[in-house]
Amino acid sequence: MTARWPDPDRATIDRYVASLGLRSMKSLTSYRQVLHGFQDVTERHQALNQEVLLAWLRESAIRRATSTLLHRTRIIDRFLERLVEIGAIEHNPVVALRDECNIKQCMPIWRALASRDPERALAELRQPRPFCSVLGENGRACRDDAAQRIQIHFATPVALAVRPVPAVASGTGNRTSERHDRSMGGNECHAGPRGGKRKAQARLCENPSSP
Repeated sequence: MTARWPDPDRATIDRYVASLGLRSMKSLTSYRQVLHGFQDVTERHQALNQEVLLAWLRESAIRRATSTLLHRTRIIDRFLERLVEIGAIEHNPVVALRDECNIKQCMPIWRALASRDPERALAELRQPRPFCSVLGENGRACRDDAAQRIQIHFATPVALAVRPVPAVASGTGNRTSERHDRSMGGNECHAGPRGGKRKAQARLCENPSSP
């Protein structure tokens, strides 16, 4: 069974630092100082949350410059990730704030926490989620509704309306043919289905010498 963190004997930190394979004594000392200091703060709180992060930043800022302190937050980030991987903690408070702000990097979170007004800085970091409202708790309902609408859209069959082509009347076709013959200069005589005038024209074609 994996030991929970923080552990009284600090064995989790020792195993973690040993697994990194650091060769420089300066790096080993730096990692141990940062991680043991972070555990000192964590043990004074009942839960590993944003308050722990703020308390560690305040205490560390007394001994270190802000730039150095922010650089060392990367040590905390990697350590918390390992604790989640081995099941020593249930959640990473930095990742929880990242998800709340809808951002992918940890450093903006640490900068916001190290500012004079952390709550305001975190609020300015928050980004609206795609296709969702910025009303906080309504975000999940919005995502579910959007997913449902997309499923309905793709599941609905699409019917294509084909308009029938109207039939051409025989008389209209004959007239079109006659106009085409005249435009081409043809001398053929066509007997159409209409009236005696066309019949007379046909007889004239057959016997041009008849009166």
